[in-house]
Amino acid sequence: MLGAASAVIAITLWAVTREVVDYESAVSEDPKCGSAHLFQRVAQDTNFVTAWVIAAFLVFELIVHFFSIDLKSAFSGWAPLMPLMGVLVGLLPGCGPQILVTSLYVSGAVPMSAQVGNAISNDGDALFPAIALAPKAAMMATVYSTIPALIAAYGYYFLVEVFPVG
Repeated sequence: MLGAASAVIAITLWAVTREVVDYESAVSEDPKCGSAHLFQRVAQDTNFVTAWVIAAFLVFELIVHFFSIDLKSAFSGWAPLMPLMGVLVGLLPGCGPQILVTSLYVSGAVPMSAQVGNAISNDGDALFPAIALAPKAAMMATVYSTIPALIAAYGYYFLVEVFPVG
């Protein structure tokens, strides 16, 4: 209930703090006026991102629900590839893909090894400005985080999920 209430508040704040006159103004980032207080600008950006993440997650959940998709059984035959899939999803910039992997883990659809690989390989929203400012360095940083992510994910997979000790 707290999450749903927070989502409604975030979407409402985002919707009422801007003037919508056409499609572009509805989907583009909020213009920042130079005299706006830092906290006000941060709140606008946070509400904007939160609203779109909630909308995307809601669409995903509704598709799974209405089409009766059993994600646990869909991923059950892919166990050896799940750590790799978690790492590859972690390469996608932004927080949405990481929220999806975490949700799949919490629901039991993907193993912890996929979550470990995703958590280590994910650059989140920080990858966007890095690509804009220094694309080669951003790609190298991504490679540098991918290698330990693969090692940790498959290490966890083999040591805990395939051949548990104890």
